[in-house]
Amino acid sequence: MIDIKHKDTGLVLLRVEADSLQHGVLHDSKLGGAMLAGMDLSRASLINSDLRHADLRKATAIGANFMRCLLDEATFEEGNLTDADLTDCDLIGCNFAGCNLTNAHFRYSRLSGAILCRCKLCGADLSMTDLRANLREADLAGADLRGAKLSGAVLVGANLTGANLTGAKLLGANLAGANLKGAINVNGKPFLAPTPDTRSRRPWWQFWG
Repeated sequence: MIDIKHKDTGLVLLRVEADSLQHGVLHDSKLGGAMLAGMDLSRASLINSDLRHADLRKATAIGANFMRCLLDEATFEEGNLTDADLTDCDLIGCNFAGCNLTNAHFRYSRLSGAILCRCKLCGADLSMTDLRANLREADLAGADLRGAKLSGAVLVGANLTGANLTGAKLLGANLAGANLKGAINVNGKPFLAPTPDTRSRRPWWQFWG
């Protein structure tokens, strides 16, 4: 028997008659503010559940299904969500810092204000997402960012090698130090490396007189 409690009040939000939440079917659950830190939710299905403000720090949710969940302000720091399905989710203000999100699916999700610093998002599907988020030093190698809204996003030091940004909105995005090798730009063409200035340099005084 597993009691899922509220992180602040200790109130039991859901009682699961099982020894593990792995492969559990928890559709439409009301788990706002739940304490799930460190728990194993691998292959669990939580479709349409309310997990706003939930604490999932260091949780393992490999292959878990969170489709259409409400996850605003939830915390997933240092968690493992490899292959997780977060399609069409509300993830506003979520904290994914340091998470493994390799091959995770976020299509159509809303991640404005989310923290994805140092996340591993290799091969992730972030197409058509609202990704006005902090992606500082995130690993987005091979990620699908087609049509993503990245206006004002922080991508400082991010790895975007091989990423597809066709149709993405990048107005005001900070790409300082980002690695764009092999990436596809918003027009569907390869990013071009800046052309080095090979012109000879002359002392300033030679330009006068």
